[in-house]
Amino acid sequence: MAITSNSNAPYAPASTIVNLLKRFRDKGLSFPVTPEVLVRAGVPESLVTRTLQSLQLLELITEDGQPTEMLKKIRAVPEKEYKQTLAAWIKQVYADVFAFADPKSGNATEMHDAFRTYQPEGQRPRMVKLFMALCAEAGLAPENKKAESKPRARTAQASTAMPRDSVRKIHPTVHEQQHRGLPPELAGLMARLPQSGWTKATRDKFVKTFESVLDYVIPIVAKEQKQDNEETTP
Repeated sequence: MAITSNSNAPYAPASTIVNLLKRFRDKGLSFPVTPEVLVRAGVPESLVTRTLQSLQLLELITEDGQPTEMLKKIRAVPEKEYKQTLAAWIKQVYADVFAFADPKSGNATEMHDAFRTYQPEGQRPRMVKLFMALCAEAGLAPENKKAESKPRARTAQASTAMPRDSVRKIHPTVHEQQHRGLPPELAGLMARLPQSGWTKATRDKFVKTFESVLDYVIPIVAKEQKQDNEETTP
């Protein structure tokens, strides 16, 4: 089952998951996967719980620690098919993320927005880091490149002439002009609306994510509570 909006997303250290994949492929791994097995494989005890959970969310092991068919395939394929197999697996597990973000762009804001509705909220940077590391391993993103906004270098050059705040006031971005006043979560989604059309599947995913973000930003208030508030308003 793919990782979906409003559900838990894996956030184990990127190097831990990538190293476990390589270890299983090159040396094998004892099954079922238990905390003891992970410790023997080099995973620090403090990271065992989140690593187990991440392996399950990534559909690499079952709830009882047995390898999934995908994990078996990752080990069995020849080297020339390794990255292709990883890419197919990642695109399947992170299907909703790929609908709204391209890991090749390296755009930090875009990547974090793609994970905005996943839980737990406080682990979002780790979710993004793990996702980007897996994409790099599969050839879907530049290796050893952090998710970084491309326009940042141009902004830094402009700041040498005048303070950044002054530049933004004189030259507001298209995003700021079109979505001024919107909460940043909604503005980020609206800024990614396509200009020339989209498929029904992509539209449906956008609507689903938009509804989730809308409910997160503007909670639904019970009718009775709303009426009470109106009656007490001078």
